[in-house]
Amino acid sequence: MCFLKTDKQVSPTDQFDQWLELLKPTDTLFATEAPVELFPDLDTMPEITSFDIPQTMNEQLMTPETLSPSTVSSPIMSQSVEKTQRKRKQEDVSPELLLKRQRNNEAARKSRERRLQKIDDLSHQVGELTAQNTQLTMKMAVLEAERTLMLEREKNLHKRILELENQLGESHKALLAVGQL
Repeated sequence: MCFLKTDKQVSPTDQFDQWLELLKPTDTLFATEAPVELFPDLDTMPEITSFDIPQTMNEQLMTPETLSPSTVSSPIMSQSVEKTQRKRKQEDVSPELLLKRQRNNEAARKSRERRLQKIDDLSHQVGELTAQNTQLTMKMAVLEAERTLMLEREKNLHKRILELENQLGESHKALLAVGQL
């Protein structure tokens, strides 16, 4: 199985080298990067046969016949190429796939609506909790002030009790002194 179109028979190792050349970045975005050697011991690498190369769906899609020069040479496609490919894809699509896409688009729209609704609900909840937090902070400040006043009053009352006890003690001693005369 040959992946690259050539006029002559090419060994799998040469095919691999050609693929590496195709995959090298040509965009100016990568111009400052140093080249990376993917297989430093390429000469010691065993020869690859077509049976050694797995054919997954992605590899089948990445054959040179399916890749346009713009997709190989540049990671970013121009808008006009994207539009053309989009139109081509829409023309080749089966009705079942169109229905599936329509359902997916509807599900995505509903998901976005739910997400926006959840964001609105959460922002409303944040507003309510912020107001409640402010109210509780004010209530706490008032209660703290009342507590301070109560502690001060308790301290004054305790002092007054001690004064009265001292006066009572002195009066008692005075009465006892008068009674013994």
